[in-house]
Amino acid sequence: RLYSVLPTFQALAREVVGGLGGHLLNALGHRLVIVFGYPVVYEDGARRAVSAGLELIRRVAELDDGDGRLAVRIGLHTGPALSLPTHDGSELVLGPTLDLATRIGHHAEVDEVVLSAITRRLLGDDALTERVGSLSGSLAGTGDGLEVFRLDRLREATGFVAAPTGSPLLGR
Repeated sequence: RLYSVLPTFQALAREVVGGLGGHLLNALGHRLVIVFGYPVVYEDGARRAVSAGLELIRRVAELDDGDGRLAVRIGLHTGPALSLPTHDGSELVLGPTLDLATRIGHHAEVDEVVLSAITRRLLGDDALTERVGSLSGSLAGTGDGLEVFRLDRLREATGFVAAPTGSPLLGR
């Protein structure tokens, strides 16, 4: 069943993500690599990514054909990545941000969006979250470890939201 719905799932993801300014970079079977801030950078990229995740969960639920639903688990992390063109004209995106998003996704249950503390901070008070764990420093590639939060709800945006105090524009 999974393989019969993969093309539909991937097309749905492209539609949802593309509608919010994101880019489906790679589809490795049922695992998708989606980036925001590439090729166009948005100040509210974290909100766009979370909104895409929530919309994807909602829309995938509609794909139920009576044989059961697809299980969607979404992990989000914000950070730098390196984009390189490949010989076939596609793009290869590398870096710890992608690895961390994958590891964060392991904390998600079915139909959950989980996010790093960095992404949570960029969402400010609009994100209602609960801490679900952390990545060890050795896995996270940092000395401190990285806290992981389940998104319970994303409040509606009320227009322009300034970055949280002390949040630099560069390096986010």
